[in-house]
Amino acid sequence: MALAAQFIQGIGITESAISEALYPQAANLMKQQLETLLAIDEIEEALRRDGKTPGFKGKLRRWGKFYGRLNELAHPSRHEVIKQFAFHFTKESSGPTPIPQYDRETFARLYGTQALMLCIFFVHLEKLFVEAFYIGSDDVEHALVVSAKDILLAEGIGKL
Repeated sequence: MALAAQFIQGIGITESAISEALYPQAANLMKQQLETLLAIDEIEEALRRDGKTPGFKGKLRRWGKFYGRLNELAHPSRHEVIKQFAFHFTKESSGPTPIPQYDRETFARLYGTQALMLCIFFVHLEKLFVEAFYIGSDDVEHALVVSAKDILLAEGIGKL
């Protein structure tokens, strides 16, 4: 339950970072959310080792490539990434800027993936609620999550 609470705490700030075009910061937050999902997976599979970074095994193994992309976006070690999000380009001038630079593709990819992670989290949260409180989702809630996941995957968001 503590991991679920940690995941929930990060939802709003991650969404804000994405919507404000703070993509490297959002990538760092999303990496932490993904690690939380991985840790929940490991607990469910009785593979969790305290103090160890969760690994990409089981249901989320394909997310390792996406984690690598988030890492590239999050770390200021690649000049082209820094330039893309911290430079402005206009007819009159170009150069470094503290004003976040909106990028439609990056925005859509991060926002969509955040939504997909919420769908995955819902499945985990439902298991926790059934186990702890004997409360599960109803058919409508379940259908909404499945539909949302299917739409995101159809739009290419889930192609990691």
